[in-house]
Amino acid sequence: MDTLPELPRKLKKNESRITPIVMDWFQKNYPHDWAIEIKQTSGNSIPKSAVKPHQLKALIAVRSEKGFKHKLSDALRQRQPFDAFGYKKSHSFVVACFLNKGICLAIKPEEWNGANLNVSHTFSFHL
Repeated sequence: MDTLPELPRKLKKNESRITPIVMDWFQKNYPHDWAIEIKQTSGNSIPKSAVKPHQLKALIAVRSEKGFKHKLSDALRQRQPFDAFGYKKSHSFVVACFLNKGICLAIKPEEWNGANLNVSHTFSFHL
């Protein structure tokens, strides 16, 4: 996979609160290697545009034979767990979290077309 474009350094506070909860759920309950992009809403839907094209491309690459690799930045001036990682033939999902309902849907990136509680999903879990 080609390198990802530089993005503005802007932390989404709400998403940063839900991320550890979703990661913990996957770590405890999902038996395969995984990569996820988490989107959340307090409403009833998440638009297709919420997941950027480069994110979908990376999530799809994770599932492929060719795979996906990524170098962690040394410029962050914080301790990193290692220099780089790679996935190949792994599982990946867009995880759509509906905070008002306390439920998350795991959607394959190839099937991402936005989300609401009626959208087809691979599995769901409660927060």
